[in-house]
Amino acid sequence: MDSLFIPSLKEKARARRSRIGIGIWNADAALIASLESSREYADLLLVGDPGCDSDLECVPSPAPWKELARLLADGEIEGAVRGNLPAGRTMRALSEQFGIQVRRLALLELSGWSFLLGPVGIDEGESMADRLELLLGGARLLQDLGVSRSSAVLSGGRMED
Repeated sequence: MDSLFIPSLKEKARARRSRIGIGIWNADAALIASLESSREYADLLLVGDPGCDSDLECVPSPAPWKELARLLADGEIEGAVRGNLPAGRTMRALSEQFGIQVRRLALLELSGWSFLLGPVGIDEGESMADRLELLLGGARLLQDLGVSRSSAVLSGGRMED
């Protein structure tokens, strides 16, 4: 993806102003302050315990990973950011809430270009079929975003890969 991809995503986000839930777990003032710039792109809803005073709307929850998944399923938010919630609990909550196998891709930005990289978690992409589905899902996502796509496979790091 070329250097225009990330600015294009930002412009689309500004225009849409989606309501986005952000998972918060044992947060502090610095973490909450870091979310301030995101308000340019979306209406934010903290899910969990911000751990400090904040003017952001918040849904307190003892199990914010479950609440984040529920809010997404019920259409109360249009998107979810795991934030600093535990990855395993959050992915499990999403999997149970939606009856799906969660597959994640990371969007990485370098000088002048960006790309998707996966699998993200150590328990993802265990089989060749999982990795193929991850690759095809990423290609569909890029196609839906109007981005010409190409794929590459990198392997050889760990013996089990």
